[in-house]
Formats: sequence, C-alpha cells, structure tokens
Amino acid sequence: MIKIFGKIRYHWQPELSWSIIYWSIALVPMFIGLSLLFERTKIPSQFFVLFAIFIILVGLGFHRYFVIEEDGKLRIVSLNPFKKSRVAIAQIKRIDVNKSGLTLK
Repeated sequence: MIKIFGKIRYHWQPELSWSIIYWSIALVPMFIGLSLLFERTKIPSQFFVLFAIFIILVGLGFHRYFVIEEDGKLRIVSLNPFKKSRVAIAQIKRIDVNKSGLTLK
C-alpha cells in the first residue's frame, strides 16, 4: 500500500508460479550482462542494452496495482500498461481469497 497524490495504491503480484517465471526471465539479461563484464576488461555495449532490458522488465513487473476511486469504482492496472480495467464496486458479488491469490466475481 502506497499513498501517492492523495490516493492509496495497493500493489499486487500474480500467483506464485507466474511470479517465479516472470522474475526469472527478468533477471536473465542482468546475469548475461554481468557475465559479459566478467569476461572482458572493457565494458561491452551489449551490457548496456541488456541492463536497459532488465530495468524495463523490472519496471513492468512492479506496474501492478489497484486504486479505489472516489466514484465507487475499482481501477485495476496490470502488466499491460495499455489495458486498464475499471470495475464498479457495487457489481462485485463475491471475493474469493485462497493461498494463491484473490478472485473478484
């Protein structure tokens, strides 16, 4: 939970298996870049490209949150920055909470 500009953001991650797969893929460019650095005495240009890919993937990985808006809607922002969904809180019939996640119905 983070408060930004007077609104409270609740950050979330997908279920554990998807999180492990995503973060493993996100860390691969960093490890490849560091191995390139270890093998050479000068800094290769591929290191900067791989580091930029790593930073972008980390930024997208933390871009999952939801905000309860003042007009009674729940705005859910996921990994895809172009797809933002809004759900009216009055339309939510049931919330299922289990060990792997949360489901709105």
